[in-house]
Amino acid sequence: MNTKRKIIVSLIVAALIVVVGALYFIKDYQPSVNSQPNSKVILFYGIGCPHCDKVEDFLRKTKGKREPLIKKEVYYDRVNARDLVIKAKRCGVVHNGMIAIPLLWESPNKCTTGDAPVVKRLKELGIK
Repeated sequence: MNTKRKIIVSLIVAALIVVVGALYFIKDYQPSVNSQPNSKVILFYGIGCPHCDKVEDFLRKTKGKREPLIKKEVYYDRVNARDLVIKAKRCGVVHNGMIAIPLLWESPNKCTTGDAPVVKRLKELGIK
């Protein structure tokens, strides 16, 4: 009987760990808190990404309008990374489980990836 009791207690503890873990990850899959509901354009980038650096250089040199552009770093910010995954899946730009950055997302679900295409699109949007 003692062995049965240990097994039952172990199963209950394991079930609790699974439930708490699932709740933790479900909570984290919510869209980023710092994403503004009215934002129409989001630039997803990574610190140290050479292609992202090219887009950052373009943005530093521009003096155009910036209001609609929100920047989200994805290498070190888990919430932003999950927001990137959600938006990339909606756009259909996930290839073999990989998502290219920089990625420019426009509402409702238009994505542009790669440094040159993103810079070109930013210019089209009036960020020159």
